[in-house]
Amino acid sequence: NLKNKTLLASILVLLIFKILFISMVSNEYHWEYRFLPFELILFLLGAYTYHIHKNYLFKNIQINKFIFALSVFVVLFLEAFSDYFFLKWGIFFCFAFAIPRVFDLSRKNRLDKVLGDLSFPIYISHILVIMISNEFVFEEEYIRIGFIVVSVLLLSLLLNKLTSPIEKFRSKRIIH
Repeated sequence: NLKNKTLLASILVLLIFKILFISMVSNEYHWEYRFLPFELILFLLGAYTYHIHKNYLFKNIQINKFIFALSVFVVLFLEAFSDYFFLKWGIFFCFAFAIPRVFDLSRKNRLDKVLGDLSFPIYISHILVIMISNEFVFEEEYIRIGFIVVSVLLLSLLLNKLTSPIEKFRSKRIIH
């Protein structure tokens, strides 16, 4: 419910605070990943881009496709820019503004829905599967990787199937 100016000001203040903290106090324990105000920047950025998207929806499909291609590039090559703080955060801002456009292009895609439904179960299960795989001896690394991929996918599908009735029950209780 915050206004655009308030959201943008909050993002900038928190970002400046993060820069000052990391440069003057400490980055020894990777504060940028563990301190709530530093993580809050990304959530506020998401809210801000939602407001912008809602009010200034790009109808031009060519712009949306360009933004989509740029987003894929950013995802693939972001690590190359991770040592450059301002460039990395500039990329984060551009990527945040691209997300609603990417959603417009993929929201009716069935594969996108399946991947979206599986994203949280994959996130929840991958560490467990990796830890279990460390207990086994594999002759080749590619066999271990295959085991991890297949196990994570199967476990994620199972988790998704088991939670589906709970989600249906929960969604019926939501007041619209």
